[in-house]
Amino acid sequence: IYFMLSPKAIDFYGYAQMHKLRMLAVKAKIPRFAITPENTRVPSNYEETDKAYLLTRTWLEANDYTASFEWGVYGDKVYFVTFGEDALAMIIESKAMAEGFKQIFSIIDSRQRSKPSYARLPKTYKYT
Repeated sequence: IYFMLSPKAIDFYGYAQMHKLRMLAVKAKIPRFAITPENTRVPSNYEETDKAYLLTRTWLEANDYTASFEWGVYGDKVYFVTFGEDALAMIIESKAMAEGFKQIFSIIDSRQRSKPSYARLPKTYKYT
């Protein structure tokens, strides 16, 4: 699963529901690759928990992505979710779209990780 997390997702679902969703992938042994803004709530030992939850995370600066929009790819499916008063979601099954979004993910991932400032992320928002 490749996805770009909206900082609004946890606010919308709540941490407990997000954890249940996360655990579905873990139980199915599905690796996850995420691009997450640093304003996403993460444990102080996130490196350990990310490994346990089969998550490879790429950080963004807090203000680099503030949209209430999340997208992701799993197999040949692309999903889109907007968060507001309600959530609106769409899933499209398309090999071409899935491949395109995986390439977009790869471009964002590699460019973000190549920034000199990347080693300092996340700077804030850790909890114990």
